[in-house]
Amino acid sequence: MKKFRLIFVWMIIFPGLMCAQHYLTGGVGFSLSFLESEDLKNFTSTYNQVNEPGLEKYLNGLTGDAAGLAFAFGFRYISKWTISFEIGRDEIIKKDAARFGIGEERHLTLKLQSNTVTLGVGRTFGKMFLQGVATYHFARRVTLKSSYTRLSGEPPKKSLTGTYRSSDNTSTDLGVEIGVLRKPFILVGKISYPLHTGGRKDYLRSFDTIKIENQTDLFPGDFWEYVDQTHYRGVGSDIDGLKVMITLLLSFSI
Repeated sequence: MKKFRLIFVWMIIFPGLMCAQHYLTGGVGFSLSFLESEDLKNFTSTYNQVNEPGLEKYLNGLTGDAAGLAFAFGFRYISKWTISFEIGRDEIIKKDAARFGIGEERHLTLKLQSNTVTLGVGRTFGKMFLQGVATYHFARRVTLKSSYTRLSGEPPKKSLTGTYRSSDNTSTDLGVEIGVLRKPFILVGKISYPLHTGGRKDYLRSFDTIKIENQTDLFPGDFWEYVDQTHYRGVGSDIDGLKVMITLLLSFSI
C-alpha cells in the first residue's frame, strides 16, 4: 500500500517537473521612484524663503519622481506556478538647483544606493506570469552632495557646500510583478512600496573636520534654523517611496 501511494504521488509530480523550466537570469532595469521625505520638503521651502530676495530660480525639491538603474542576477522556476530568487544592486538619483540673480547657483544631488534580495511567488498564464514579491534592501546608503558656484568672495562660515552621508541601513518593499517570457529574454514590470525604511534618526552628516568643529555637519531640515541657530534639525535618511521598475533579463535554461 505504501509503495502504491509513492507511485501515485510520483505520477502526479513527475509530469509537472518535466514541464517545468528552470532559468538562471541576469539583466538590467530602469526604475522610477517617487521619493517621500518631510525633512527634505521642509528644507526646500525654508531655503527658498530665506533666499527669496535674490533667487531667480527656486529649488524644486529632492522629493517626487527620481530615475534609477538596477542590476539583478538570479534563478527562476516557471511551471504552472513560479518562484524567483534574485540578488541585485539599485541606484536612484535626483538632482535640483537654484539660481541667483547675480549668476551664482546652488546644486544638489541626492543618491540612494542599496544591495537587494528579492523573493517572488506566483502563477503563469500562458507565456505570462504574475507574482507577489518582497525585496529586502541592505547596505542601503543615502548621499547628498551640495555645491555652490561662487563668482567672487569667500564662502560663509555656515557653508552648505559638502557631501552628507547616512550610515548603512535597511528597508523592505512589498509589491507585484508581471512578466513575459520570450526566450531567451524575460521582460518584467514591477511596482512596490516600502513596508519599512530604517534611518529615521540617522541624519545625513558630513565628516568634514571644519564642519564638525563649526557644528554644521548635519544637512539642515530647516534652513531658517541653520542660518539663525547654533543647533538645528537634520534630514533623516529614511527617504523612500513608491517604485516602478522595468527589467529586461537574459535567461539560460538549466
